[in-house]
Amino acid sequence: MGEAVNNTWVWVVAFAPYAAALLPFLLAVLLNGGLCLADEQQLKKAGHDTKGMGFMAVLLVPVYLFVRASRLQQSPSYAVVWVINFVLSFVLMPVV
Repeated sequence: MGEAVNNTWVWVVAFAPYAAALLPFLLAVLLNGGLCLADEQQLKKAGHDTKGMGFMAVLLVPVYLFVRASRLQQSPSYAVVWVINFVLSFVLMPVV
């Protein structure tokens, strides 16, 4: 079940938009996607069904986070935090 899964990677993903805001777009996508893929691999090793989640991890980070929470029967709090941090990262982004 979800309570037996280590959520470290997914919480790092939840706060990644701040780091991503300082990077060029492609690197930001790679950062978020890479962190989600690391989390997806951890879930797979723990024996959870991750079918289709790899694609979401790379292209649709918030969808990946909400699907992950649903499949693990967890609160989607990390997904909500990611969305909030994504919006705030644009507000707080330095003007270039």
